Amino acid sequence: MKEIFLNGFNDDQIYIIQLIGLDNYLKLCEAFAGESIYIPKMKSKKISERNERIKKEYNGKNLFFLSKKYNICVRQVRRILKS
Repeated sequence: MKEIFLNGFNDDQIYIIQLIGLDNYLKLCEAFAGESIYIPKMKSKKISERNERIKKEYNGKNLFFLSKKYNICVRQVRRILKS
């Protein structure tokens, strides 16, 4: 087994290792060495999922209900339905 010391990593790398573990970090390094990868914010994923739920729940008469349920304004519900 390879012996790796954390003092060989920068602060960002150490933080990632603490989050996902050294073995998973090494797997990421092996798979994506030298490349940049995009990791989306969970907020954007949650908003996208919320918008899909709003579109599915919309029945033509429940703009106000959906705005209250999802804590957004009626105008925002309309924008979501148009997209």
